[in-house]
Amino acid sequence: MDVVIERLTRIETAFEATRAEIASMRDAIVRLVRIEEHQGSIRAEVTRVREMQDKLEEQLDTIQSRLVALEQARAVGVWVAGIAATVLASGATFLVTRVMAGG
Repeated sequence: MDVVIERLTRIETAFEATRAEIASMRDAIVRLVRIEEHQGSIRAEVTRVREMQDKLEEQLDTIQSRLVALEQARAVGVWVAGIAATVLASGATFLVTRVMAGG
């Protein structure tokens, strides 16, 4: 009978060790699942940030195009102002010449 009790004790000890290993593995699996969930949320956030970055880049491209158009319009305006100044100066010279010439 002592042999049976001793064997049962060894079996029970091995069983308890196996239970502890299974509990440890279960805890490790739970940690891995949490890590995977966290990585999933990080991936979602990275995707959201990349989408925001793409939208910002599109807006910057639009703004840059508008700035180029404004610069071109300013250059045309300066050119037209130069022509207008030349015409006004020629007209003023013409009028002064006519007034000085007497008529």
